[in-house]
Amino acid sequence: MMSLIERPISHCLFTAAFIIILALASSFHVAISSSSATSPSNVVTMMGLEAEALLEWKASLDNQSQFRLSSWVGNVTCHWVGISCNNFSSISHVNLPGVGLKGTLHTFSFSSLHSLISLNLSNNLLYGTIPSQLGNLSKLIYLDLSTNQLSGSIPHQVGNLKLLNVLNLSSNGFTGSIPVAIGNLSNLITLALYDNNISGSIPQELGKLTSLAWLNLYENNLSGFIPTSIGNLSNLSVLWLNNNTLSGPIPEEIGKLGFLSSLGLYMNNLSGPIPASIGNLSNLSTLYLWKNNLCGTIPSSMGNLGNLASLSLSENNLSAKFLNPDSLNQTSFAGTFGYTAPELAYTMEVNEKCDVYSFGVVTLEVIMGKHPGDLISLLLSSSSSSATTSTAHGILLKDVLDQRLEPPRNQVARMVVSVAKLAFACVETNPKSRPTMQQISRELSIERSPLSEMFGKITLGQLLV
Repeated sequence: MMSLIERPISHCLFTAAFIIILALASSFHVAISSSSATSPSNVVTMMGLEAEALLEWKASLDNQSQFRLSSWVGNVTCHWVGISCNNFSSISHVNLPGVGLKGTLHTFSFSSLHSLISLNLSNNLLYGTIPSQLGNLSKLIYLDLSTNQLSGSIPHQVGNLKLLNVLNLSSNGFTGSIPVAIGNLSNLITLALYDNNISGSIPQELGKLTSLAWLNLYENNLSGFIPTSIGNLSNLSVLWLNNNTLSGPIPEEIGKLGFLSSLGLYMNNLSGPIPASIGNLSNLSTLYLWKNNLCGTIPSSMGNLGNLASLSLSENNLSAKFLNPDSLNQTSFAGTFGYTAPELAYTMEVNEKCDVYSFGVVTLEVIMGKHPGDLISLLLSSSSSSATTSTAHGILLKDVLDQRLEPPRNQVARMVVSVAKLAFACVETNPKSRPTMQQISRELSIERSPLSEMFGKITLGQLLV
């Protein structure tokens, strides 16, 4: 799985920018609050209602969760763990990620927190559905309920949160379709619904989210065509729709996304040719289209992708014609891209490093007992996502080997580790990082020292250093 990641944009920069947004929002709320709201009696009443709402929710959680919220006593909520207030002592932030809260949101009285601008309950053990009353948080800018055990449909009332910049509901068990009402969130910058069980088609209405920079819908059960309205998302930087069952062509309109840096459409049922307009994406650094039903000629316009660093087109039915820079004649290249170096999709610079890549793929296929395309693509995607890096690098070497064979021992184990390490070096995305065949031959002839740790504990991350 990938994470939001997914993610080639610097998370730190985004976080800093968002802190500024929240600070401005709090100041704005202070500036427009009426004098009546600041009267002592109203402040006391407001504090009491907010405290009552949160204490009622706390009481519905399990005992361990209540212990973690032991500071939640009395009416002075601004001193409670995970709670921040504005200048009028009204709750503006509920920030409780990763504290092990277990329970539902059914008793959470959202309408009582009328000043709330940020709600972060990610990485907990919350389950059940999202109450429709969530849509009453009219001032909400940031909503993160990711990595819980929430289920059911995403309520259409989410579309009432008109000020929302970030909506992250990823890594839960949501079902049903993407609410059309999400298209009303004109201020949305990040939409992360990945790693759920969401089905149906991608609504055309998402094309109205013209402020959107991150759109991550991967690892769901989405079907149907990619909407042509996606071409309206002129500020989009990251688009991950992989690991669904999307069909039909890649829309020509995708070429309008001038700021796009990362595009993942792999592991779908997309068909037809790669649109020539994809060559307009001058900022694109990552392009993954592998394992679809794409066919036809790879467009020569892909040669315009000067910033492209990671490319995977394997497991399709593609052929290519490339323009030889030294002549006006086109040369043809056809066949499977499962064994050829990815740079051959946009250059005809055939050299030893291309052969080294093919050697690495074949070597991995021998020790794995199957084509390593999925594993190579996972390692490629980890280069642009810290969450995916953690997942890929944590895979045990023994788990990717051919499971029909007995686990290697002693000298054989040492040789397998050495061969695997060389094979992974051969399939490096950057050709300059690959060894030469002479270096490979030299390494294979060296007598191996005993392994520094048990074979069964060696991870891919240790072989990729």
